[in-house]
Amino acid sequence: MWLEFRRVLFRSKGLCYKEKKNYDIAKECFEKYVSLGGDAPDMMEQIAKFYHEFKEYKTAIYYYDKLLSQVPTDVNAMIHKALCLGILQDKKEAIRMCEKAIKIDPSSKKAIEILHILSNE
Repeated sequence: MWLEFRRVLFRSKGLCYKEKKNYDIAKECFEKYVSLGGDAPDMMEQIAKFYHEFKEYKTAIYYYDKLLSQVPTDVNAMIHKALCLGILQDKKEAIRMCEKAIKIDPSSKKAIEILHILSNE
């Protein structure tokens, strides 16, 4: 019970600090949330996007992977992971991620667009 309370506390604090643009403290709170075993899919998405936004692509990929291990059909996570992979020059894996997203949602314009760009580089 106490552990869950602490996870909720750090989750909430992290989101509040992020909203207030106090990114260093938000990052500390997110890391504490995860260290306490927090792994809610919505929070993994928030943390992944946080790191993505601050160009910490390898860390963002780590959290997209955590999210995808829980929600393997999350097309948005696949697209964002593909973007990170493309920036890190892992074109083959980025293409694979886009293809996987399109297989799940053939109408995903973003996945199709990214795949087209990656395939023509």
